[in-house]
Amino acid sequence: MPTPRRRARAGRAPYIAEVTSLTAILGATLTDLRAVTRLGWLGRTIVVLIVVADLLVVGANLVFLTVDEPRREPTHPVFSNLVWNGDVDNSWMERVGHVQLLGAAVGCVVLRRRHGDAVYLVSAALLAWIVIDDAGRLHEAGGNLFGRLGVSPVAGISAQQLGELAVWALAGLALLPAFVWGLRRAGDQARARTSVLLVGFAVLLVFGMGVDTLDAILELHVNSWIQTALALGENVGELVAIGLITVLVMVQLAGLDHAADLAGPGSATT
Repeated sequence: MPTPRRRARAGRAPYIAEVTSLTAILGATLTDLRAVTRLGWLGRTIVVLIVVADLLVVGANLVFLTVDEPRREPTHPVFSNLVWNGDVDNSWMERVGHVQLLGAAVGCVVLRRRHGDAVYLVSAALLAWIVIDDAGRLHEAGGNLFGRLGVSPVAGISAQQLGELAVWALAGLALLPAFVWGLRRAGDQARARTSVLLVGFAVLLVFGMGVDTLDAILELHVNSWIQTALALGENVGELVAIGLITVLVMVQLAGLDHAADLAGPGSATT
């Protein structure tokens, strides 16, 4: 007769098969994205609005760069306004991203209420933190503090950038243990779903921290056009990652994702 431990291990087999390789995770992500076509009319409308809003703010940013960036002088009555520049705080691109992040956070809270897995709540906290950090300019404040303290640059990274990285690192130290704890206690369904969301988080990390840091390192060594291209790539990459996370949460809420039929301790089928 199987022992409780063996039964628990057997119950986690579907999860293990789903997430033990990067290929499987990416495949599951693509499967979930294809499920967008099976969303109800409201869900499909929201996805269309996300895509349209993203395209509009990116297009407006490109127009801003075209009419304003070459001479750094306002030359257009509308698009020379800095709110169209995604590289500044409180831009329209940033606002559109914040709305999506908050929507995804609310979706994760709903998933937590449905299934009881704490990892959904930690995911919501992470999404909310990104908005709070951006809106409150917390990482910029960390950079300013390092500058006032006279911290020396490291490997070409300025004191400002080091301070920003320090704020993100502290946030990671606070959220990562909670995330690992929630993941360990989660059922197969919640683990599989969270693994897919991690793809979006990884893309956001690459552009939000990786490209941003690269831009800061190369700032004094490349011309303004390359700096502009890096900044635009960072902002567009972040927006794509945010949209990816939001759409994946929507598919999970609709029960159309690859993990909908999985079950396990702390989870339930949708």
